[in-house]
Amino acid sequence: MSNDDPTIISKQGWLKVKLNSQIKWHRRYCIIDWDKAILFIASKFDGRYQDLIKLLPSIFINECESSNDNTIEIKTDNEIHLLQGESKKEYECWLLALKRTAYSRIGGAIFGQSLEDTYKYSLDKTTLVPLIVRQCCEYLLEYGSTFVGLFRIPGKQSSIKELRDMYDRGLSIKLNNSYSPATISSLLKIYLQSLPEPIIPVKNFDEFFEIGSRFKYNQTNDIDHLKNLIEKTLSSANYALLAYLCLFLKKLTEHAQETKMDTDNLAVTFGNNLIRTSEELDINMIKGHNYNLLPLIKVFIDHSEYLFPTNSNESCGHYNESITKSSGFSSFSSLLSSNEQPIRIHSRSSSMPSMHCTRFSSFDSSNLSYSDQSDTTNVRYRSKSILEKKPIDTSAQLDSQQSFTTCFEVDFSTDQEDDEISVIENRVSNIDVIKNQQRTKQQSTILEQKHRS
Repeated sequence: MSNDDPTIISKQGWLKVKLNSQIKWHRRYCIIDWDKAILFIASKFDGRYQDLIKLLPSIFINECESSNDNTIEIKTDNEIHLLQGESKKEYECWLLALKRTAYSRIGGAIFGQSLEDTYKYSLDKTTLVPLIVRQCCEYLLEYGSTFVGLFRIPGKQSSIKELRDMYDRGLSIKLNNSYSPATISSLLKIYLQSLPEPIIPVKNFDEFFEIGSRFKYNQTNDIDHLKNLIEKTLSSANYALLAYLCLFLKKLTEHAQETKMDTDNLAVTFGNNLIRTSEELDINMIKGHNYNLLPLIKVFIDHSEYLFPTNSNESCGHYNESITKSSGFSSFSSLLSSNEQPIRIHSRSSSMPSMHCTRFSSFDSSNLSYSDQSDTTNVRYRSKSILEKKPIDTSAQLDSQQSFTTCFEVDFSTDQEDDEISVIENRVSNIDVIKNQQRTKQQSTILEQKHRS
């Protein structure tokens, strides 16, 4: 068992150890027992342990912010333990092993963990796509579709670290508009970069690189070859994640006018999160490979619906029953086309009719207009403007929602007979008023004539 392998949970080796209240460091031999979730600390390699730390989900494990010398901080209920690695690599391996021992069994320690292990310890077995990916993508579609430079502008480092620690500890997280789209997009990229192996494995890099090179010359007949290559080489978890991300990026291109991030820009800023070369190559070769991979990434995005069909495919028996289930698309309603989502919106005012919406637009409310309607009016009628598909602003009735709707049909809560009676009553009352006005006018004319005579 090699201690240099960051994927190994049980780990042992020499570390410098001390309590936060102490000044002097002590060199100790440490052993992580995965089954017991305990870190044993001994003064000798084969000696009895002198101390132990229970690696429970309630403790806090992270890098020590007050130190820059590869120090890990473990906060328990009573004490703060400091562990120092002999090298940067050893420090990273120990930090990952400690987090996985403490948090992975509750769905945490996802950064640096393989997709298979993340699914193994995930509390949600309905999808192969990690929760952090689904939450980030859903957030970005809701709050980032008008953010200029999405995936290009870096996020706030303190917020990124805070969210990363929360995901690593397996805490329940709800992303809302208190976070910047730049922060969430950076968090997503950091998670994908932390995977032990890229979504498209390094061993298959040459095959994808070769077919990507042919796309530079618009050889579209290679799309079928690419589709078969994806299905043949990727595992279920990798396939589901790649499909999810490509469909997500395709959806983002619909807002390219607002974000200034079209397919070309997304391929540049996001491509190395999908496929990347071995880190052993020099920087110039990596840059050259990334440039030559851009046509491939563009095909991934532009032809995502063809490459990753959401219906069942009998030829892919090793995948889940359908890509929809394995990728979690059933819960990712934002990826559906705009006319596939029936939405029922209930207005606050009882005088306003409920609206059945079959299509929705983006986040721009400038295209909508609003006409006030009195709650005291007795006349209820079917608006001609609505039947003619004239947009109506419902923002005054909605609970500050971010998306707006285009309404085609209005369903009235009252019966049609009541509407007709109400209209007739108003018409009768209007006729009586006119008759009274005419009668008064005639009487005034007669009196005026008598006065002249």
